[in-house]
Amino acid sequence: MQLGNWKKAERLGGYRMRRVGVGIDLNTRALNGKSIKYVDEYIRGLREHRVINVDLIVNYVLDDNNRYIIDAIHNNGLSVSLHSNGINDIYTTFHSSKDVNSSIELQLNALNKANDILRGIGFEGGIPVVYHGGEVVNKDRKIDIQLAAEFFEELSRKAYVLDMEILTESLSLNHPKVDCIGNNWIDLQELNRNISSKNWGICWDTGHTRGNAEEEGKMTFPPINILDKIKFTHIHHMGEDSVDHLPIISGEWQDNEVKFLILSNYKGIFSLEYDFRLVDEENHAELVYLSTYRLAAMIDYFYRNSKDIVLLDNIRRSNIRVDKKRPMKVIRKGKVLDEIDYQISIDSIMFKKSDIRDYNQIIIDDGYVLNVEYLGSRDGMAIYKIQNNIYNLDEYRRIIDFIFDMKWASSAEYNSMTI
Repeated sequence: MQLGNWKKAERLGGYRMRRVGVGIDLNTRALNGKSIKYVDEYIRGLREHRVINVDLIVNYVLDDNNRYIIDAIHNNGLSVSLHSNGINDIYTTFHSSKDVNSSIELQLNALNKANDILRGIGFEGGIPVVYHGGEVVNKDRKIDIQLAAEFFEELSRKAYVLDMEILTESLSLNHPKVDCIGNNWIDLQELNRNISSKNWGICWDTGHTRGNAEEEGKMTFPPINILDKIKFTHIHHMGEDSVDHLPIISGEWQDNEVKFLILSNYKGIFSLEYDFRLVDEENHAELVYLSTYRLAAMIDYFYRNSKDIVLLDNIRRSNIRVDKKRPMKVIRKGKVLDEIDYQISIDSIMFKKSDIRDYNQIIIDDGYVLNVEYLGSRDGMAIYKIQNNIYNLDEYRRIIDFIFDMKWASSAEYNSMTI
């Protein structure tokens, strides 16, 4: 199978074969106006950091000025998914069935054009298209649910001919603070009850539902009766004050949700979604590469160790900590003291030791030195902050590979994996 494309419309048991891997939401501001050479190197960098899919706004595909960027995505062997948008200020907010019909006509016209462009470039079918539910505008929410179901039912049936799969995204209650269909799991359950099309599903935005859980006490995980409808994901870092759509480097992100997906036998893309406006323009490529590499390593690690996965009660835990059975050497003022077992994450390391405050370096992985600073102790474990520069790509990849025991397949092997 060619790298990056969904399996051609071949279906096994009614389900497309898909590759499990990492995707990236390509923010349109990231590459606009850049040279062909720059764009090609940027996309190649995504592939080298384990990206297999790029998520594009539909209008971005329709803009002729972006054709060379989409060409570069295809030429580097990546697949594409689509994120829908409003057309002529008409999207998915409906007062009546007339609104539904108008929106279907506009959206289907846009999808046909996008499909012609993508197929002309060489992309294959099975493309997911993610939609937001519209604002609740009727006195009875059931009316908005029913109108949304009419829209997604009809659009998904017609999009089946294009080999495009229509998905409804789980939304945030507070960002923005607008009541929309899909900002809670009950809405999505109701849509599922009212939509019979096999070509409709759900995009689980784990950042949105994590925010809903922390801010409003809503359920983090999807109900079991709609698990099989989750066909795509949006995953992103959450900063302070619930600022979201940030790259994943260290700190809070949705590891619990990713574990849940793997335990649920999810067979789709884990797509990193970030807001380019929230990161430094000069460093955004490096931040994205770091994020996708980390996400890919963790997904691989969870799949390899799925029998031992435990969902955490405290979803605010900042980083995945891995137990290491092999020893490390602890150094105090340049002198090697002993070898001990430990736990390690991206930004910290923990181990049991009585005389602990003066260690300043730790040797792991055949001479790899971690510079550390003592932070304190908890439950008999000394906690050290890792001070190595994780924003250096080579340094970051080495730490990631060590923590998650990565033995990456060759690029050709990795990029052709299917499930």
